[in-house]
Amino acid sequence: MKRTLPWLLALCMLLLAGCTETYPPPAPRSLMDVNHTATADGQLAIAMDPTGAKHILRAVCPTGAANPECTLTYEMTRQGEVGALWYFTPAGGYTFLNPEVTVTDSNVAYLIWQNCPADNLTGRLCSTWYTTSDDMSAHVLDPGTHSLSAPILASRGETVYAVHEVTNGYAAGSALRYCRVSDISYACHWVSDHPAADDGVRRTDAAAAVSAAGSLHVAWLQGTGNARTGFYNDNAGTLNSDMAHKLQMETGPFLPPAVGVESDDGYVYIALSADEKAAGSSDWMQLYYCAPANCSGSGGVKAVDLPAAKGWYFIGGPSAAASDDRMWIAFATVTSDHPTQSDIYLAGCFPDSSTCTPFRPYPTTLNDYDHDCDPRIGLIDGWFPVVGWHICGIPPVRGNVYFYGGGEKGGYVIHESDSNGRGGLDMAVNGEWVAGIWNEARPDERIETWLAFNAKMTYLPAVRR
Repeated sequence: MKRTLPWLLALCMLLLAGCTETYPPPAPRSLMDVNHTATADGQLAIAMDPTGAKHILRAVCPTGAANPECTLTYEMTRQGEVGALWYFTPAGGYTFLNPEVTVTDSNVAYLIWQNCPADNLTGRLCSTWYTTSDDMSAHVLDPGTHSLSAPILASRGETVYAVHEVTNGYAAGSALRYCRVSDISYACHWVSDHPAADDGVRRTDAAAAVSAAGSLHVAWLQGTGNARTGFYNDNAGTLNSDMAHKLQMETGPFLPPAVGVESDDGYVYIALSADEKAAGSSDWMQLYYCAPANCSGSGGVKAVDLPAAKGWYFIGGPSAAASDDRMWIAFATVTSDHPTQSDIYLAGCFPDSSTCTPFRPYPTTLNDYDHDCDPRIGLIDGWFPVVGWHICGIPPVRGNVYFYGGGEKGGYVIHESDSNGRGGLDMAVNGEWVAGIWNEARPDERIETWLAFNAKMTYLPAVRR
């Protein structure tokens, strides 16, 4: 696709600070209820619709409780104004957590989360719930199942899927299921194998993407420690049935995978990064690619160019997004260039024999043992990569928030948090629109959620009345 110079002018209107300051300084507001706080462990999600409206879903928890019963707050805002607010409250003794949101081309938001006993967040009694912004009635996603980890959403156009890890009645193992929730009367089906007898194996860390043809493509891990095997499956050709195209990839000390499908359906990509813990070893990353309509019959494997002599040490797994001709990957890593702090690296990998060499879009100079972390990547207008990330200190501390958007300004700090950041962050891109959210601690130790978007920044109260 031909790229033209006028795009450089469009970059000046992009994100958060832009090439010129066209907005006044941020005007924070705080309408926080003194009895509540946003959770500090990344319990927040954002999606962007084609009009630039931001759809935000966050967990809000009472302070001072040993087993807090957290509610969810959903909000749609365009320019940081107080949008329509919806509150979802669990039954007594339960809590809502692990929110996720996506949005269709017709501006309908899909919301998903877990409902768990407040005193047993990681047990086998949770369930997955969902709703939509044109309904707002909470429903159990997959009746008769219990979920074990954060559910995920994947969408393209008007097609939306949910994927979750279920107990399947097992005492130790688990399996993966998907539901095509954009269908009015949807059914749920199996992604992974699901043996009749409990094999004690968890199927975890699912990542997913949707093709232009509406098929769902899922990668996940099985096993523990240094013996985690990567798997892949899809429902190409049979959109409403158990997936039957399972492929087994390598076994290693893998971090959670990332998945992307090219906008023209040329290839689906799976990025697997290995966390080699042995002294003197170097981490590595492989990129698998194949045709979405026939992943078992075409494709290849590409090693991301990470020379062992640089001593790569990943800080978490990769974030990825596919354009019409390549897979873009962003990841945080320590190298011999900065042996006591990490940098964000970015790579655009083609599905061929060419070398995929990452580069540092914006080298940072940090305190020893502070790290660039939590990268989130998106593609402006489907092709230009932008990356947002945090600085990680000693958990749960997060530092400044950074953004890389190319152009004259390149990378920069969009917000100095003075080490008051908490939990993770999320970023959404749709067309020319970009926005990000994260949590920060106030002096009174309550947590507020910040929102940044196209040259403006503000923060949201954890609870509004």
